[in-house]
Amino acid sequence: MKTITITDPQGATGLSLDPGWDRAMGDRPDNRPAGCQALPPDDADGVPAARPLSLYALLRGIGAVLIVAAFVTILFQGWREGDALTRGTLLLAQTLALTLAGFSSGHLLHEPRGARLFIALALAVVPVAFAFVGAVTYPHLVVHPVAPSGLAPSDWVTSGTAMGAQAALVFTAVATALLALAVRIGFLVMARRSSGVLTMLYLAANLALLVPSRAEAVIAPMLLALALLLGAAVVRLQRRDATLATAEGLFARLVLALPLLVMAGRSLWLYAPDQVFFTSLALLGYLGSRLALAGLAPGKRGGRLIEAAAVLSAGLTAWFAFLTLAELYWLAEPVSLPAAAGLLGLLLVDVSRLGSPRTEVYRTAAATLMAVAMMLDLVLHGGIALASMTLAVGIAVLAYGYMARRGTVFAAGILCALFGLLVTVHTTMVSSSIAGWTILVLVGIATIVAGSALERCGFRAKTAAEHWSRRFGRRPA
Repeated sequence: MKTITITDPQGATGLSLDPGWDRAMGDRPDNRPAGCQALPPDDADGVPAARPLSLYALLRGIGAVLIVAAFVTILFQGWREGDALTRGTLLLAQTLALTLAGFSSGHLLHEPRGARLFIALALAVVPVAFAFVGAVTYPHLVVHPVAPSGLAPSDWVTSGTAMGAQAALVFTAVATALLALAVRIGFLVMARRSSGVLTMLYLAANLALLVPSRAEAVIAPMLLALALLLGAAVVRLQRRDATLATAEGLFARLVLALPLLVMAGRSLWLYAPDQVFFTSLALLGYLGSRLALAGLAPGKRGGRLIEAAAVLSAGLTAWFAFLTLAELYWLAEPVSLPAAAGLLGLLLVDVSRLGSPRTEVYRTAAATLMAVAMMLDLVLHGGIALASMTLAVGIAVLAYGYMARRGTVFAAGILCALFGLLVTVHTTMVSSSIAGWTILVLVGIATIVAGSALERCGFRAKTAAEHWSRRFGRRPA
């Protein structure tokens, strides 16, 4: 059969496909039969007429929802019939059948939309298959098993029907090879220019589902490491490959997060996670929102919603971090609140560097929050050391407010510094300790030196900081 070659806007060679795919797209843009009447022209004002939802698109959407629902049910509920080998074989066959259905739809029906939908679904359900394989090998490879919490039943591998060690390893090897082939084919269709890198990244994320551990101390760091790796790789690919801005390219980027979501969902659904795991999940949500916000063009719709999600995720991260630190017996209790406030402040400052029109709002909130947290912590716990720290933080906040010309920040810094100074002086006078006297002298010396340094080098330091921020900040897409 005669084929043609499709090229992307950058001149890279695309897939060699049957001409029917392109005829279907060119002659029938709304995917209607050739004999149907064309859509009415646009109105006189030049605004395109709204295209109604076609029956074909509706049917494709219903089918996609049914397939996704079926695999989600398998993931979190399983099924009871048959042994583990039968279940695994059927799950693997269904995943591969979606890939074959995509090629059949494209080459036999010459219908590109349905073909790409099947390929996209095949990529999306691959993590479910890897999660099943991980459940099969877990009993044979785990060193210290973690008992399920009883939150939900899991019928993937029931007693008496589990695979033996040898059969499980052979099944894992075969399944991994076939799923890797399906992933490779899927990315060749969805994002040909970057298919090699995307395939390796997606397989690496899915192979993490085979790690024989369910402990939060292992899963949480692995989730964060994979999120950072995938995020950095996607940013680099997006700068090099303009085709990733298309609908198929966007899906190819977003699908990389599915193994992480499955890993997190497995721990939430089958086990009892602790505060450390929730902290990691919140930070993972922040990293995802930050990545989406950094890759969004200025003024693009949806930017405010993603920015709000990033701020909300930052707040949840700080809250769960506070709960985590509060439970650590070897950590001093007064450390939890300032550490959580500092973490939230850093995340808000990070959001302010992504080109938001509310840059100064986030920085003002970060500085003010730190001052308020130190004063509240001093009220709750007291002590000469905490009072001196409150004084130091207050001086730093008021200095920033003065340089940034933010009255709110400057006022918060003044209050924090005065409160810390008063408590320090009062504690020193009551206890008459040499430690309090020494702290007062040292803080006074440091304050004088800081004032002199700011007067002498403040402008040059601010200029240098802005220069480095521009140099290593977000580059235009």
